[in-house]
Amino acid sequence: MQEDPPTDPPPTVWTLLLGGVVGNVAAAVVVLVAGVLGPWTDFATALVVFNIGLIPVLVGLVAAWFWRRLPLTLGEISLHAVWVSGLGLAGAMVVFREGFFCLLIAFPLHFGIVFVSLFAGHCLFRTDRGGLRVSVLPLAVVLALAESRLAPPPPSGVFTDELHIAAPPAAVWPHVVAFAPIPAPADFWVFRLGLPYPVETPSGADAVGKERLCIFSGGVIFRERVTVFEPGRRLVFDIIEQPRDPELLGHFDTHRGEFELRDEGDGTTTLIGRSTYTLYTRPHWYFDWWTRYLGRAVHRRVMENARRLAESR
Repeated sequence: MQEDPPTDPPPTVWTLLLGGVVGNVAAAVVVLVAGVLGPWTDFATALVVFNIGLIPVLVGLVAAWFWRRLPLTLGEISLHAVWVSGLGLAGAMVVFREGFFCLLIAFPLHFGIVFVSLFAGHCLFRTDRGGLRVSVLPLAVVLALAESRLAPPPPSGVFTDELHIAAPPAAVWPHVVAFAPIPAPADFWVFRLGLPYPVETPSGADAVGKERLCIFSGGVIFRERVTVFEPGRRLVFDIIEQPRDPELLGHFDTHRGEFELRDEGDGTTTLIGRSTYTLYTRPHWYFDWWTRYLGRAVHRRVMENARRLAESR
């Protein structure tokens, strides 16, 4: 009697958990070591700064190696990539004190890279391609090192917003320089989830050199110094101290803010808000879009408050 050919063992919960946990632990160890070595090696610095690309690759490949004997379908791989990514980002919030909203923003990109790495590793480790297996991780290392050597330093960016107000500049100006607690609810979806939003700017910053405070919800405070003060026309301030908030630390610096009032000559004003910043997190194209999207929500809340108060007069 002919025996049935051997088949792959069915997926087991323990094997799946082991692969996902070990993959994330391996990535955490690499990041910790790179954080210690960062001041002395370009590669370690690159790994910490650009880990959104390299670390998920490592997570996916390690997990795929543990799962190499499991007959996983493409759909199952995608589902497992979800919880493996979530586990890693939850660990980053606990171990590295990363901000919740930074991780929420990073999740789609992190998941995509983990999924591709899981799928690639699943294909490689189930076939007889030893050369490819050996070359995957060194290739990732080379790419990260090349990034540290070839990538330009993080550029400063500026985003601008304009708002038309049916009131003259003299009526708008007082509400740009300072404003009492904004009564309007935080209707932007990320603000409703808990991201700090502007609440109040006390009066007193009425000359060049004066300190200005921008108070956000949750007691988050940006300390500013006025550098240009042209009543009814232009207010510019440098950010001299930003809060040590996990959503900002190591990811994003704000340098300067500006409000310009353009008199339209018909009793109305165009209020222009500008912010200058530097973004350190890579890939720049992905996180820069989010930075501008969230920054403009901050602009709009302050500028809409000025419009409401000016037009009510």
